[in-house]
Amino acid sequence: MVRRLELRDVFNQDPDKLFSYTTQKIVLILNRYLGVLKLLLTLGILLYVAVYVLGIKKAYLEEEYSVGTGLIYSSGTAVAQEGNSLRVWDSVDLVYPSFDPSSVSIPTTISESVKETRGVCTDYLRVCESSEDCLEGGSCKEGYCEEAGWCSGEETLYTPEGVENFVIWFQGNVRFFQVAKDTEFSTLGEKEPEVGQNAFLLRDLLEEAGLNYQSIVDSGVVIRVNLEWDCDVTWDNSCSSQISVEQIEKGFYFERFFYYKEDNTEYRDRVTSKGVKVILQTKGHVYAVTINSIILNLSSAASLTTIIPRILDFLIIYVLKDRKLYREWKYKYTKDLDKETETIEEVPEEEKEEEYFVEGPP
Repeated sequence: MVRRLELRDVFNQDPDKLFSYTTQKIVLILNRYLGVLKLLLTLGILLYVAVYVLGIKKAYLEEEYSVGTGLIYSSGTAVAQEGNSLRVWDSVDLVYPSFDPSSVSIPTTISESVKETRGVCTDYLRVCESSEDCLEGGSCKEGYCEEAGWCSGEETLYTPEGVENFVIWFQGNVRFFQVAKDTEFSTLGEKEPEVGQNAFLLRDLLEEAGLNYQSIVDSGVVIRVNLEWDCDVTWDNSCSSQISVEQIEKGFYFERFFYYKEDNTEYRDRVTSKGVKVILQTKGHVYAVTINSIILNLSSAASLTTIIPRILDFLIIYVLKDRKLYREWKYKYTKDLDKETETIEEVPEEEKEEEYFVEGPP
């Protein structure tokens, strides 16, 4: 019942007051501080749009990013002293894996354990405190497990020379669909590597990443090569690629195993290599000045200026010393003209016509 009374009271009000219309009123306020503040706010917004939005962020550009595919090849020859003779490795011997198109691993030190056999021997990779820490049937001796496994054979350590001169050749492509519609940048059609253009020596790649070849020979490293296209396609869709290199991880090693039999005995050769893993990443970034981006930024700048009157109005009404006077000047409520016209006596039609013909049409 209370709700019905409240609702009735609302609709019993004068409709002119209930559905009143608010319009702007222009008031000239003679206050130098408000005028200076308005100029400073306008200048600040213009500087923000011009320096930060357009200058630093370059918001007038329409941009597109994309990731493509890449291929990486390596070639070269390395040698190491083996007794009284030299042992030679080419890229087929050293580079691994051969089936990954976007990364290669090139050894800088190689440890070969030849003719490992199955048996009971000490595993120096399994530290123990008691026999319970070892496999079933194993025992703990001098802090290491002695258990069934592959027992080391004749082990030789090599440090091949010439690995730093291996040639790494990169190819890739990237496609765009929005800013540069149906545009593809590619180096897949290149037939031969050109050192300094699409191919680089391994030591040069390491130096590009801030590394020295001799400092990573014994530990290895993982680096990433970025094959990038960064192009302005406002007027022309032609573009060339660039190479950048960065270090991903310190230290890298990998192992390879070769199994074979001799006289019904199974053997295993274990090759443990430390070296450089090169990962190729292909990506692109294109940008262009477009009408849409220009209109968007101009409209954003215009909309920002609309907050200035609101800030000044807030100061005028709630902050300044003479805020009460300003509030009276700013807001004005009109009379209800409908009520006034109701009290006016209606003029007879005859008098209206007579007055019309005396004074003539308005």
